[in-house]
Amino acid sequence: MKAARWPALIVIISLLVAAFLFVDDHSATPKSLAPKVVVAGPTVAKADSMSSLWFCNGGTALDNGVADHQVVVVNTTAEVRSGTITVYASKPTTGARPEPVRKTWTLAPYARSDYRLATLIGQAAYASATVEVAGGGVLVEHRISGPLGVDRAPCSSSASGTWYVPIGTTNTGESPVARELLVFFNPFPGDSVVDVEFSTDTGFRGAPELFKGLVVPGGSVVGVDLAKAGVAVSAEIAAAVTARSGRVVVDRVQVYDDGQARRGIAVSSGLGAPAPAWVFAAGRVGNGRQERLVVYNPGNVRAEVDVEVRPQDTDSRAVEPFQLTVQPRQHTQLDLHTAPRLAALVAAGSEFALVVRSVDGSSIVAERQVLVTPGSPGPGVGVSTGTAVAATRLFADVADADQPSSALMLLNPNVETIARIKLTVIANGAVSSPAKYTSIELAPGARRSISLRELGQGTFTVIVDASSGVVAERELVGANDRSVAPAVPDSASLAPFVLGGLVALGS
Repeated sequence: MKAARWPALIVIISLLVAAFLFVDDHSATPKSLAPKVVVAGPTVAKADSMSSLWFCNGGTALDNGVADHQVVVVNTTAEVRSGTITVYASKPTTGARPEPVRKTWTLAPYARSDYRLATLIGQAAYASATVEVAGGGVLVEHRISGPLGVDRAPCSSSASGTWYVPIGTTNTGESPVARELLVFFNPFPGDSVVDVEFSTDTGFRGAPELFKGLVVPGGSVVGVDLAKAGVAVSAEIAAAVTARSGRVVVDRVQVYDDGQARRGIAVSSGLGAPAPAWVFAAGRVGNGRQERLVVYNPGNVRAEVDVEVRPQDTDSRAVEPFQLTVQPRQHTQLDLHTAPRLAALVAAGSEFALVVRSVDGSSIVAERQVLVTPGSPGPGVGVSTGTAVAATRLFADVADADQPSSALMLLNPNVETIARIKLTVIANGAVSSPAKYTSIELAPGARRSISLRELGQGTFTVIVDASSGVVAERELVGANDRSVAPAVPDSASLAPFVLGGLVALGS
């Protein structure tokens, strides 16, 4: 590490703590002086909320489509919950756009329900949905499936005028081996007009003509296959969406199909805001597994960023943080699996967490891609946005729990406080607490991986309750697919990061 960074680092750490500090409504601190928590991803509305709203975007509604879209609604409370799901479809090549279809639903305590959008709206190139809830404590995810595999991710809990999508890849040809689909969802009555700028591995590309003033009509879904539209063809593509008017929800569907190198499908929402720091609880390299981190700088000045690798094994040798310089409105990709300083971790197949943060006060965006090649255990591709805030209560929905590699990763990012954690499982309309996991103690800065088959079988939801703010990420491994995503925090439980100095756990 460059010694010159330490004075600035002390200041930045103080700023980070202040920026992420959560102040309860009953605090004596005036609200006008209370620091804001940066929430760039979805949150579950607290159980006593009057209502909540979710936006599920980024899928198709075609029989035998590449990303058949399904919405999953989970009631995590002991009370009945009800609401509506409204499905919107893209405009067909000829004819009028289908009218939205609205369906009411009711869930018993600790129950779940799945909705295939094609069943509700009919055939459409793209289909999205809103889920309205009378009350809080309801988690909503979506699932896409097709010939190339399955992926699932939390839906968005808010629309925004800005979105960032750091990871993407495209190729051209009659059968492209990599496709990136950007899907824009506007469930509101008025039209939204957006501009989309791109950064590729050759630098800043700006906004192609198609994405200068792209109109997303009210009550509609607009999907763009980037390569087919001729707007961006590159091994690395980052996108920044800015609305001139209105708000939208933006998701990315990434498709790979190039035989023995990459095969799979991944869906995730863009990130609605940048933040000074991002944490990824899950990480591992080796045995056919590749991991890439992409950092995007939406600002107008360059950002200096440090990436810490924190091994789960505290006996591991400390890893020198990676130092990245990210130019304005551009991205930088870090291939962790080929980094020489991680050779020992690659050889051992070691697990780790990642802490990504600016050291100059810049706000950045970060995503992590996991790719396991065909022929290796659990092949497939997944993309995780990580998290920009810790929480004392989080929710992780789980499938394929009986697979040995499916796991829940827990990280205590606080380098000053022990986190005491209890896991609760919601399955088949009932709630239980596995005896082995009613009292987990995570030392300051520590990480732990828990096999999901120790918590249950099939499909269920895990609730993580902690004495101080923690971060969780789940990785689901099927026979031919892989899914990674952060756990979703309860909106009333957000807590600050206290990340400490740039030191790996093993030092």
